[in-house]
Amino acid sequence: AFRGRGIANLLMQSAITAAKEKGVSYIDLTAKPEREEGNGLYEKFGFEKRNTSVYRLAFDYGKH
Repeated sequence: AFRGRGIANLLMQSAITAAKEKGVSYIDLTAKPEREEGNGLYEKFGFEKRNTSVYRLAFDYGKH
């Protein structure tokens, strides 16, 4: 119901502005390749796709 209202754009711009104001050197994020809209949004804001791998070691203690 909230898609297409520009909320993600506003959130992304706010995060970028806050990072710059605090002197952050860079922002890294991860996104699944199949999330085309999200990836397009990140590229729109100037994020560059990097050739990297993300690894996770998860422990299942019965919590979901």
